[in-house]
Amino acid sequence: MTNAFRLEPPTFFRACHLHETLPVKVILGIFLAILLHVVFGWQWSIVAGAVVGWWIIRKGWLFGALTVGCAWSILVAYNYVVAPESFGRLTSTLSGFVPGAPAWSIPVATILIGTLLGAVGGFLGQAVVPLGTRGEA
Repeated sequence: MTNAFRLEPPTFFRACHLHETLPVKVILGIFLAILLHVVFGWQWSIVAGAVVGWWIIRKGWLFGALTVGCAWSILVAYNYVVAPESFGRLTSTLSGFVPGAPAWSIPVATILIGTLLGAVGGFLGQAVVPLGTRGEA
């Protein structure tokens, strides 16, 4: 009995065996997380984590957290490079809501939230894999 839910990597990746290497999976996961975040919004980062968790079965939650956390770090760095003055005003304003919080705590909290979303998505993706393989010999 074949698993209808198991997606196969594109032909190029199968021919080069790129889909079997961990660094390529992590890089593609980061790219997917950035793409989903920019196109659909931050909520879709959990889907990127789930895809990575499904693709990297063992420790899927860890790699989901790694890929989405790196993607959010890249996006925060991009915002800082593109508009440093606006970024500085944003972080100082938001840190003013919590008395005594330094301005750097806002980007760190943002990246930690993305990492948590990736970990939850990776755990969900890792948990779905056994569901599709039950009943196979």
